[in-house]
Amino acid sequence: MKVKNVKKEGFLQVKHAATGQEALQVVMESHMDVIVLDVMLPDSDGFEVCRQMRLYTDAPILFLTARDTDLDKYLLSLKTTNTRIRVNQRS
Repeated sequence: MKVKNVKKEGFLQVKHAATGQEALQVVMESHMDVIVLDVMLPDSDGFEVCRQMRLYTDAPILFLTARDTDLDKYLLSLKTTNTRIRVNQRS
């Protein structure tokens, strides 16, 4: 998702991170209203980054993915459900 396109839709304060580590740093330093997180990051798994982000924010996190096989969709569903269960257990 391009920052330019998001700003064009009226979101004025948009932060971008190319890696999971950069994303965690941004979350630790800034208040986020919503986070859009890619499942496939160059340096880490998006689900693990999400778990780490939850230590610093309760902002909604939307996952994006380019995965499109039936197996990928099934695995994504399992990981998403597993992440929700963990988050709910902490609440």
